[in-house]
Amino acid sequence: MPDRATDNPQDRYHAYMNVQTLALATALLLVVGCQKADPLVGDWTTDFEIMGAKGTSEMSLKADGTFTGASSVSLGQGTLKTTDTGTWKVDAEGKLDLTLVDTKWTAVGADGKPMTQMQSLLDGQKKAVMDGFNAAAPSKPTWKGNDEFTFAMDGQTYVYTRKK
Repeated sequence: MPDRATDNPQDRYHAYMNVQTLALATALLLVVGCQKADPLVGDWTTDFEIMGAKGTSEMSLKADGTFTGASSVSLGQGTLKTTDTGTWKVDAEGKLDLTLVDTKWTAVGADGKPMTQMQSLLDGQKKAVMDGFNAAAPSKPTWKGNDEFTFAMDGQTYVYTRKK
């Protein structure tokens, strides 16, 4: 008995198109699956010093182009903590461009009580701080291996290491 798919030209055409569609879908999956992830995607940490105060910062750069960050700076009379959210991208020149969408500060005294005067001062400067951050020119990361890069912003250099 003859094979129906090979006897009928219309059936042969549909079978051919199904094979072509499957081949195209497989090729697309391979291309998408083989795309190299941006090496900046991940969780990073850095230590820094600002006006003599030492601090640490953690930043999570997500594949969707958003970031979150948290910093803590020890002050003589307490600790200042910040949480940041924003977006990031790498431009055509390979420069990292961060845009701050929101930042929140928490000032806590050495006794564990809120430092309301400092908190009020910081909250009053929020727009200026965010505008200053967002006006900073993008900078090209300098890589040292796969898990460390140096990044300059506003005249200060930060060394970020990947959190494991």
